[in-house]
Amino acid sequence: MSLTVDGQVRQQSSSAQMLVSVAAQIAAITRFTTLNPGDLILTGTPAGTARGHDGAYLTDGAVVVAEIEGVGRLTNTIVGTRRDGKDNSGK
Repeated sequence: MSLTVDGQVRQQSSSAQMLVSVAAQIAAITRFTTLNPGDLILTGTPAGTARGHDGAYLTDGAVVVAEIEGVGRLTNTIVGTRRDGKDNSGK
């Protein structure tokens, strides 16, 4: 698994380093609900958040690429962020 921001590697890890395996997570979830094609399981994040990069938070126009080898790549461009924590409506 990797995540880059404007081509700079911010996170790089493996599912083997997860505290709970993917199989165990799926087993636990399916005890309570049925998973369907397209469902997502959000598991948290490996090391490398903005705090670990001297506060290098995402900014307007940044290109973020998340990739899982053998699965695929997701690319997003950040829009409308502000450093003061407010959204672009001024709230």
